[in-house]
Amino acid sequence: MRKLFAIILALALALSLAGCAAAEEPQNDAMPEEAKPFEGMWMDDRAVAQLIWEEEGFRILIQWSSSAEECTEWEYSCVYDKETNTLVPVFENGSCREVVYDENGEEKSSTTVYEDGTATFSLDEEGRLIWKDAKEDAGKDLHFIKLEDDPFEGVWEADRASLECYFEEEGYRVMIHWASSATEATVWEYSCLPDEEGKTLVSMPTGLCTNLVFNEAGEEKATEKYSDGAATFYLDEEGHLIWKDEKEDAGKDLKFVLVNNDEAVNAEDDSQG
Repeated sequence: MRKLFAIILALALALSLAGCAAAEEPQNDAMPEEAKPFEGMWMDDRAVAQLIWEEEGFRILIQWSSSAEECTEWEYSCVYDKETNTLVPVFENGSCREVVYDENGEEKSSTTVYEDGTATFSLDEEGRLIWKDAKEDAGKDLHFIKLEDDPFEGVWEADRASLECYFEEEGYRVMIHWASSATEATVWEYSCLPDEEGKTLVSMPTGLCTNLVFNEAGEEKATEKYSDGAATFYLDEEGHLIWKDEKEDAGKDLKFVLVNNDEAVNAEDDSQG
């Protein structure tokens, strides 16, 4: 779309030099009020969509993780159509690429699949984002749920256990710390995705449990207990976060209370910095 604006500006300059009335550079409109519900982060299953307002329209990024090491990414530029309440493309230049990551999560290689894609985006009666991909129907059966006012994200506490939950690029990261004594603790770590209704976080079967022992100097010795754990997390009627551990029922009778959701953001920044 920037290319279109560049052409318009160049034409205006040429007309001015030819002695025509001076033409001004087109002004970028603010986001239409009706389009605001589209902006933000959306998720369905292993797919994450980001809709970002950039001056003249939306930039749309979609990631689908087929595994921890492989991901497919789509990118579109769309404008808001008030008559149909949809986001529509201006050009057929949507791109799709396959990305491979290394063990540290860094991009190792990428392959462009195509650069002539097109898609439209709408909201259904339940407020879910619908992706209509005209190139290969990649969005079939997907109903994205908006991740705003996230009920899970934050720092939670229950008895001697603390739980941190925050959203990353491809899902939720949940870490639980249980201090059994001043010198011993157990840590669980899960990668989770919300279910179709967005009311439960479901972990991958790769949950990691580690036992920690500290000596008098405070030095830590870590021993991996298992790396195939699984769990679900949900809120009960009173707003407590419930941890359902499928491996050993470690979360039995625990009801986590939200302490501070700002701390989770700080924890995320620390982990990435």
